[in-house]
Amino acid sequence: MKNILVYGLTATKGGVESFLMNYYRNFDLNKVNLHFISNTEEAAYEDEVLALGGKVFKVCSKKKNPFKFKRDLENIFKENKYDAIWVNLCSLANIDYLKVAKKYGIKEIIVHSHNAGNMYGKLKLYFHEKNKKNIDSYANHFWSCSRLASKWLYEDEIINSDKFKVINNAIDIEKFDYNEDIREKYREDMNLKDKFVLMNVGRFNIQKNHHFLIDVFNEVRKEINEAKLLLVGVGELEDEIKDKVSKLGLNDYVEFLGTRNDVNNLMQASDVFLMPSLFEGLPVSAVEAQASGIRCILSDKITDEIKITDLVEFLDIDKEDSVDKWKDLIKSIKDKGLDDRKSKKEDIKNSGFDIKSEAKKLEEFFLNKI
Repeated sequence: MKNILVYGLTATKGGVESFLMNYYRNFDLNKVNLHFISNTEEAAYEDEVLALGGKVFKVCSKKKNPFKFKRDLENIFKENKYDAIWVNLCSLANIDYLKVAKKYGIKEIIVHSHNAGNMYGKLKLYFHEKNKKNIDSYANHFWSCSRLASKWLYEDEIINSDKFKVINNAIDIEKFDYNEDIREKYREDMNLKDKFVLMNVGRFNIQKNHHFLIDVFNEVRKEINEAKLLLVGVGELEDEIKDKVSKLGLNDYVEFLGTRNDVNNLMQASDVFLMPSLFEGLPVSAVEAQASGIRCILSDKITDEIKITDLVEFLDIDKEDSVDKWKDLIKSIKDKGLDDRKSKKEDIKNSGFDIKSEAKKLEEFFLNKI
């Protein structure tokens, strides 16, 4: 049995949390088990982690109390023994998890990059760039979800070494495979039967570019009366976006759905998936959307590695006519009709995003390399 300590759970069921749980559910738990560190009072998926035989350690937020944060973190290593630590990060501004693991003799230290840009301000960017230069002093395995995410966290010397590895943001393709019965039921239950449904999944923060998304939808509504927009997620900018929706007179056409456990079914009910992000590592939700057979319009700032089916088109988000381009493509999709939707199961599997096979590969790594 390999026992791995993992940092990566927050209070939100976001992309990193979904990624970790997708793999954890598909490991042979007689061979590999995971314990998680969370620095939030509540941790996403905590009940499921405990049911699977794992543990969730709560540590104080460093911002709230740096001394208690360090004590909480060190106590985990004092009281437990691990074969490796797997640290999932969007920035290297805080690498204390790596430093403490090394201090307490953890020989296998994994850093895993999940994002491709800075969303934390100038001070954290300074520490990120500083730590990036000597991250190999604290870790000996360097993982990433995409090329852009790799360049954000690592120097070329690491990326070109045998210590580097890309781990696909794989999903349960059976769960997201297109299902006409679910589509009809959800559209009826949500009063969407005669609607043209656009959808976005993402935390309400700067990175996800919701202001642009609402601008696009506002233009779409002028030409497509039956258009509706479903927004899944929570975050610090949620009230700001709700206020914008209200001022534009779109309250009846935009639904804020919060955190959901049925994203797979919501995707069945939708017609187009929109993601105008300023940057991404490799968004799990865009893989899920493709698996559901939905047309996807993504920002050209997102890595082209996300295009694993013919359902994806990229558009710019920073030109004077960008909003009109998005609106025109959405209208074109509507005008062409949506009758050709079908399963993309084989495409997803052949691209290396089937969680069953990818989890087996990672399990073998833990068993044979750790």
